[in-house]
Amino acid sequence: DGQVSFHRPQNVKRMEVEKNKTIVNELNRTKKEEYPDLFQQQQDRERELIEEKKAFRKLQLAQEREKEKQRKLRALGTKEEEEKRKQDILDTIEKTKQMNLELSDEEDSSSEGSDVSLGF
Repeated sequence: DGQVSFHRPQNVKRMEVEKNKTIVNELNRTKKEEYPDLFQQQQDRERELIEEKKAFRKLQLAQEREKEKQRKLRALGTKEEEEKRKQDILDTIEKTKQMNLELSDEEDSSSEGSDVSLGF
């Protein structure tokens, strides 16, 4: 089979061992020699990795879309709140105008009734 050489042959110790035939026979009986198709295994593994990357990217895209959807909903909610605030402000202005008109009408009617003029 293979040869092994040593740098210093005088340091090599050799021993003779007798074979235990029952153990050797058991080993030979249970020995399996496989010759797998390594190229096919490599291709399969690369395909699995590509599929995992695709699935991960697809999950990332779905999460990004969900975040964008949430952001848009928040922005829409903010716009609605802003419109509501503007409408409240306009309502307040309208109420103030009405109150001022009522007060000015009351002043006009009360000043018509009295002959007191301040001279302004």
